[in-house]
Amino acid sequence: MYIENYIIRLTGSKACGNAAREILEKTSHMIKARSVAWGAVRCIFSARLVEEMGVGGGFRSVVPGKGSLVHQILALAFPRLYLDHRSSIVSGELSGIDYKEYVNEAVETLEELGLLSIRPIDQRTRDAAVRDSTIMLYEAATALYELFGRLGMDPERTRVYTEMHLMSYKLHVRGVVDALIEDAVSRKAIIIEWKTGEAQETPSIDDPDIAQAIIYALLEAERLDYSDVSKAVIEGNIVPVIIRPKGRITRYCISPVYTTARRTVDIKNLIYKLILASEHLTLITTDIRRFIGKNLDKLCRSGRGSAFRRAPDDLPRGNPRKEPPSWPCKACAIRDECLFYLFTYEDPDEVDKLAWRTRFAIYAY
Repeated sequence: MYIENYIIRLTGSKACGNAAREILEKTSHMIKARSVAWGAVRCIFSARLVEEMGVGGGFRSVVPGKGSLVHQILALAFPRLYLDHRSSIVSGELSGIDYKEYVNEAVETLEELGLLSIRPIDQRTRDAAVRDSTIMLYEAATALYELFGRLGMDPERTRVYTEMHLMSYKLHVRGVVDALIEDAVSRKAIIIEWKTGEAQETPSIDDPDIAQAIIYALLEAERLDYSDVSKAVIEGNIVPVIIRPKGRITRYCISPVYTTARRTVDIKNLIYKLILASEHLTLITTDIRRFIGKNLDKLCRSGRGSAFRRAPDDLPRGNPRKEPPSWPCKACAIRDECLFYLFTYEDPDEVDKLAWRTRFAIYAY
């Protein structure tokens, strides 16, 4: 475990590192994939606030089916299209598929289920969703055509899932993948993440988006029973692809078997940070003393606080003011929350202490 080695370096005590490993082996807590991605590549403090204190932070829900209208359409249209036309996709006969027909069928299904009436959707928004969904279906089919041969996947053995909840007690991560095509026999899989934007904007693909797709690939590697999930992703056995309706690169991937992205990403280092972030976030949402007792917790200190709660140096800390670094950052969606919970050094009053005891009560095991 990466956090084990970090705590040993921090405290100089193998007992403290072993305690961290023991806690992670026993606790059943899991962290949202988006929080792990954000903590690994953008700001570990923001991720801590979301997971530890319940701050919103603009992070998306992990409840299947609660995404945008485009996500809901594609959740229905993509598996139907794939099952009907997998032979055409494998042979590259993509132009003969009526993608819009599947999109319209999905919209009709959503209407019948009453899902489109939950919140008002004007005609312009609806038309844009249909247009983007149609384009993204084609882009996804193209990606599958280009990947099946490279991965050696047998389309007749494959299974397709959408809005699927993946979780791992080993990685301590949970999340909902947009689409998954897997061949359990060859132990190969393709992860698809839909990326949409507002109105006429081109959806941007940021570092957290890439990191989140890699997390889902790690979860799928464990699902396919790889002993080394990192190696399975690094070698391209599990390939995550981000699909968007427009932009310079509509099928965005950093996998070595399907590199379409222009930016250079060290996948091995990214996976290291993702696992380190998930382990750290799991530790801070766990009642440490329930596992190792008060004496060892008091022994494993770093400065004024517990070594188990110290943010690892290898994880990013947002964009603080320089010389010397100080937080909260000037530009942040949860700046006030960061100041209140993390960087206010006043002594807590009795109400504050009671609030923290209540918070720790929910961590338990």
